[in-house]
Amino acid sequence: MLTSQPVVMKCSIDADGVLSGQVNSAAISAAIRQQMNIDLAPQLISIPEPFTELGQHHAMLQMTLPDGSRPLLQIHLTEP
Repeated sequence: MLTSQPVVMKCSIDADGVLSGQVNSAAISAAIRQQMNIDLAPQLISIPEPFTELGQHHAMLQMTLPDGSRPLLQIHLTEP
């Protein structure tokens, strides 16, 4: 499923722990499509605030899919 490998997103975390960069449904959908060859429409991805878990270079994102499943998506953060 979606947790088999991390999705790499271009974004960064500032000193206050605020995530910046292209972290939105469309960007996550595009990254999943490009990196995993799984086609998810952006409107099918709900992004909770805040991220489930936030580290310096990674984040765990809880997603809700149309079938009701809630996979965890691991996101590796890279500098913009």
